[in-house]
Amino acid sequence: MASEDKKTKNFWEKLSSVSTLISGVLIAGIGLWATQTYDYRQLEINKLSALDKLRPLLISENPNERVFAYSAFVTLEHEELTIRMISQNQDEAGKKFLRIWQRNQKKIPYEALPEKR
Repeated sequence: MASEDKKTKNFWEKLSSVSTLISGVLIAGIGLWATQTYDYRQLEINKLSALDKLRPLLISENPNERVFAYSAFVTLEHEELTIRMISQNQDEAGKKFLRIWQRNQKKIPYEALPEKR
């Protein structure tokens, strides 16, 4: 009977140790997920804020300012929106920007870049 009580006690001690480990890992995982989600959403909010500040440049009479705004939109990962805006407005400066941008989409390996002299 004493050995049976000892086995039961060992089982509960092991379960207690394992449950502490599992709960610690679970809490850390949930914390990591929540942090990543928050950071991603904050980044998206910051991107939208930056795009909002570029709005006046999109309607500028100066083609260089519009090209700068298009370039910023592309840099902020809004390529499709940029293409739609240029297409809708039939902006010649924007079309020129798109041709240059598309030509530059070919990725050049770092090793192939010329050295600065």
